[in-house]
Amino acid sequence: MTFSRFSKTKNAKQIFVSLSFSMLLTACQLTTPAQNNNVASDYYLWIKTLTTEELRQEISQQQQNYQAGFEQAKINLILLHALTTSPVYNPYTAKTMLNNFTSERAAQQLTAHDFALLSLLRDQLNQYILASNKLLLSKQKQQEHSIQQQQVIEEKQTTIDKLQQQINQLKRIELTIENEQ
Repeated sequence: MTFSRFSKTKNAKQIFVSLSFSMLLTACQLTTPAQNNNVASDYYLWIKTLTTEELRQEISQQQQNYQAGFEQAKINLILLHALTTSPVYNPYTAKTMLNNFTSERAAQQLTAHDFALLSLLRDQLNQYILASNKLLLSKQKQQEHSIQQQQVIEEKQTTIDKLQQQINQLKRIELTIENEQ
């Protein structure tokens, strides 16, 4: 009896250890950090560290990837056009590419972090473009005002010149009259 009782206790211990071990593994799996698939975020952080020459090489590589049909190259090129230190920095191009990309099906496959980054980028590009347009409009108004001021100055100078001619004429007339007397 002791052997069967020992065997039952051993089986119970084995079952208990097995269950405990599997529960621990399950708990570890539940608490394991999720895979970091924030490709756009990681890429942006990486390209911020590149030199101008390295950026040129990366731009060339991403353009080749885009031509080859790689979806990720679209996002990468958007980020390269939005990066202020990039040789191809152009917020208008970045905004157009971003608008085209987000209307495509590929945008639905982004992680929440990447989607947030691209949404923030869109907002920043919109703000930049609005501010840029306001500045351009302000410069145009300033130029128009400057042209108007220049016209006023020219008109006043013409009036001054005419008055100076009249003064000179009056002086000659006065001299002529004095000489006749």
